[in-house]
Amino acid sequence: MGFYEREIGFYREFAADCPVRTPRCYFGEVEMDSGASLLLLEDLTWMRNLNSAGGGVGEAELVIRELGRLHAAWWGDPRLDQTAWLPMKGVLTPDRRPLVFTQNWESFLGKLSIPVTEEVLSVGELCARYLSAVSISMYTQSPRTLIHHDVQGTTSWSRETANARSHSSTGS
Repeated sequence: MGFYEREIGFYREFAADCPVRTPRCYFGEVEMDSGASLLLLEDLTWMRNLNSAGGGVGEAELVIRELGRLHAAWWGDPRLDQTAWLPMKGVLTPDRRPLVFTQNWESFLGKLSIPVTEEVLSVGELCARYLSAVSISMYTQSPRTLIHHDVQGTTSWSRETANARSHSSTGS
């Protein structure tokens, strides 16, 4: 699927031009034949991990603003069309996403930690109906932008000072 190739490629080629704070990459390599990879990043344990810290509405808003800065900075950048490692591969290609979603929706519902309401079911129906068109639009049509594919508490870090809050993100 190219996850590690994409992440290492991001740190090698794009991180320096990214307006969002990213950890420093000390080493990144992937062996395409075996899939073995190693990515050595700056230690961010001095920051507050939003997954373990819980993170409030203010921190969620900060993450959303930072993602907006990321998307705006890369909006229509010609490098996105010229980078061989960037397109999704395997089951995450735009044409295969709807099938993968349909095959895994029931399993997802069984693992969901909140009640499966009519509202949740209707979201699934909307995803099934529009996922193909949205995926094709997002990943193949202009203008394109750089998208962080793994936004969650374990990849989001925050630090607060008397005058400012900042956010850092790992992954791509």
